[in-house]
Amino acid sequence: MKKSIKLITVVLFLVFIQEIGMAQTSNDQSQVLQKCLDLTEIQQYYPQNVDNSYKQLLILNFPVSLPVNLNVSKFGQSVLFQTRAEILADNPDAFIAFSTFSITETTASVVFEISYNRLTGSPKSINGSVSLEKTAGNWIVTNQTIN
Repeated sequence: MKKSIKLITVVLFLVFIQEIGMAQTSNDQSQVLQKCLDLTEIQQYYPQNVDNSYKQLLILNFPVSLPVNLNVSKFGQSVLFQTRAEILADNPDAFIAFSTFSITETTASVVFEISYNRLTGSPKSINGSVSLEKTAGNWIVTNQTIN
């Protein structure tokens, strides 16, 4: 019994230390994600309706799984987080997936892929990499590569 309590205590302590080391608050995650989604260079890849208004932005919650309750929006709508099964079932024209989403107390590193034109005969994708720094409570993009 005492060994079980010690083991549980050690595991909880390690989880707590890992969370502090990563310094990922929900607010930080929301701000970093919003900065990435708002990059000027990727707006053209977001799906549009026939009337040129934008469709709800879909985020594939794989391989990085972000909390679905993040306060993030695009084009006046909340983004929609979907599993692989939901993406396969819905077969959207475009979605974004994150392969890296790492936040420390003062820096963030994000790598993503946008799959677009999926309903045409020639689906395409672009990759992005973004570095951010937190200054005075705000996240600032310090470097970005889109290709």
